[in-house]
Amino acid sequence: MAALNFLTRESCISCGGKMAVPVWSTSYANGRVQHFMDAFHYATDWRAELGDLPIALVCCPDCNMMYHQHVLDAESLEQLYSEWIDENQISALTNGLEDAAGPAAMFRDASDNVRHLLRLNRLLHADQTSSTNGGSGATPLRVLDFGCGAGAFLQQASLFGFDTWGVDFSTTRAAQAKDNQVTIVATLDEFRDEAEQPMHAVTLFQVLEHLDDPRQTLLELAKVLTHDGVLIIEVPNCGRVSVPKNFDEFRCVHPLEHINAFTPQTLTSLVESAGFAKINPGPAHVTSRPDALVRSELTRFYEPKRTNQYFRKS
Repeated sequence: MAALNFLTRESCISCGGKMAVPVWSTSYANGRVQHFMDAFHYATDWRAELGDLPIALVCCPDCNMMYHQHVLDAESLEQLYSEWIDENQISALTNGLEDAAGPAAMFRDASDNVRHLLRLNRLLHADQTSSTNGGSGATPLRVLDFGCGAGAFLQQASLFGFDTWGVDFSTTRAAQAKDNQVTIVATLDEFRDEAEQPMHAVTLFQVLEHLDDPRQTLLELAKVLTHDGVLIIEVPNCGRVSVPKNFDEFRCVHPLEHINAFTPQTLTSLVESAGFAKINPGPAHVTSRPDALVRSELTRFYEPKRTNQYFRKS
């Protein structure tokens, strides 16, 4: 196994500012860090690989964006997601997370996917039907899930009649996606080579926090969207996290995997700087509970501050 290589990010990933205020400074030799890292069940001796390398979570004083300065380079990142993370690792980690395993979690995730699809259908329906003969809506809406993992969202989107595409460079996830009868490619360049038309929507679920240069990725994704295409982004909300005190907080700012730590405000600022305009997607009802229905309807008038956000291409 090749040694991991790290890059040091010298400027803010959002505004480009050169100043950085330390938030959390430690190393992989720290006992608490080792305790958290062991819970990820990586398929390698991570202590031998990382030793006492430094960890530096910083905050930009100009825009309040938090990010890790020391991050894996492209080759090492591929090694992490293809060799350190395998089927056994994914299974062990998922089984250890109360909110990620079991029927209740599967139902919640599937319900969330349906909400996104209902909103996309409403947001895009007028543009899509106006471009078809007689406004019949016969042309499928095209959606790209960037960082699609095993393709669960794409599976459901296909059932709703969407034309689906996926991008994910993890070989482990690609194999799982194939088992789920979802076809994905490893890079955005491969997608461009195969896709003949621009996408009506692009989704990034729990992806932007992993990227070395998230703004550049957003600029590239804007190029594959139709005019007024919709972008959906979900990232962990790190608004109350600095020095992690428990495993859930450590997951938010994992120095190998979650290298960007977003708040609702910093997420909006970053995405808007890449040429998108934030929108309120409105309600989508996938519930049999009257109280949940009321809360959903209230989002027509008030959108909670969260790191699950919708945008239009400007």
